[in-house]
Amino acid sequence: MAQQIYGRQFSWRRAGLHVPHGVWEFRRNYRNTPEIADLGLAIAAMPYYKGVPDMVEPDEFEPSGPPPSLALFDSAKEETDFVIEAAQAAAQTGSVGVLMRRHQDEARFRKAFRGGQNLNKHMGIWDPGPDISWGTVHAAKGYEFDTVIMVGLSEASWPEPEVIRAQGTDLAATIDGPLLYVGVTRARRELIMTSVGAPTSLLPDNKDLWQEQKP
Repeated sequence: MAQQIYGRQFSWRRAGLHVPHGVWEFRRNYRNTPEIADLGLAIAAMPYYKGVPDMVEPDEFEPSGPPPSLALFDSAKEETDFVIEAAQAAAQTGSVGVLMRRHQDEARFRKAFRGGQNLNKHMGIWDPGPDISWGTVHAAKGYEFDTVIMVGLSEASWPEPEVIRAQGTDLAATIDGPLLYVGVTRARRELIMTSVGAPTSLLPDNKDLWQEQKP
């Protein structure tokens, strides 16, 4: 339910499907470490998820890993250089997904990640092996990576300013909140978030959910 980034109008009942004999809940999280799953659940508890059925909290996870991190920068260049270096280092031992909100931001990494895998709707094959994949969060839905780097999680970019101007802050949050959830939960072992300036208010309060740093 938390991954509905294309609207919330669909329901099983409206599709004509009924469950007469009870519900089976999938409580095993086969992708995320407990640390990443905790952040995902905290995002799903934010006010912009109001009206979405309660999440099923897992009781089994993948092995524990490092806590998510949030790196804060003073400029887009500092952020870009950091992301490139971190992605190239992580790709030595596993798959890396560098994910962003807008297609325009892909230009910052196109040259550095030329040999990697650009995530887009025209992809014929997805290679899950050790390397760098990069693209929008929309394009990454359904995939998973050992390390995810969420780029540009600033208050100035999330929610999308154009959506705020057209539809208001509250509605923009209901659109970009699930997008944030999807991006965060693509990570299997490590999650790195970056922001130029103040981070987005779509993130929950940091109650030991991530480590903040200023490289």
